[in-house]
Amino acid sequence: MSYVIEYLSQTNSGFLDYPLIIICVLLVYIVCLLSLLMKHDKNQNRLNNIVIDGKTIQDSLIVCATSWVHKRVGLLNAATLQKGNGLYIEGSRKVHTVGMLFAIDIIFLDSTGQVTGVYASNPPGNRCIVGPSLTKNVLELAAGEAADLGIAVGCFIGLTSVETNTIVQTSAVIKQFS
Repeated sequence: MSYVIEYLSQTNSGFLDYPLIIICVLLVYIVCLLSLLMKHDKNQNRLNNIVIDGKTIQDSLIVCATSWVHKRVGLLNAATLQKGNGLYIEGSRKVHTVGMLFAIDIIFLDSTGQVTGVYASNPPGNRCIVGPSLTKNVLELAAGEAADLGIAVGCFIGLTSVETNTIVQTSAVIKQFS
């Protein structure tokens, strides 16, 4: 910060330099803060297995986006999405693929974990994809994976916790798989 003040005291170019420098400093601060929030959120909310109609799919790694920042950024910071990996977004029925580098399958879920819609191989650059009216959560997987796993409207999807290996979806899903 002292470098900024020293620079401002040495320049005689007028009042237009002050807002530009202040905006640049604020942008750097915001980017650093957002990166810290994203790292914290990713490390705390990992899930490992997808459960489809009671059948556990091993060796999957699903990250759960619960914070406002992680929901907005989603998979934008990923270069690719490997089979078995994905993003689970709680409390949302809209997603976008603006700025993404790869296609994804979008699975919309209601509050019980039942699939309300499957949008396969969505190309990057779509502005906004809105799920059916009952949608409460979204699962994003690699393109083509929904078909490979047999995910269709009406299926029940749950996610198991890394620490406890228990289903962490809603109570209705736990009853469904019991």
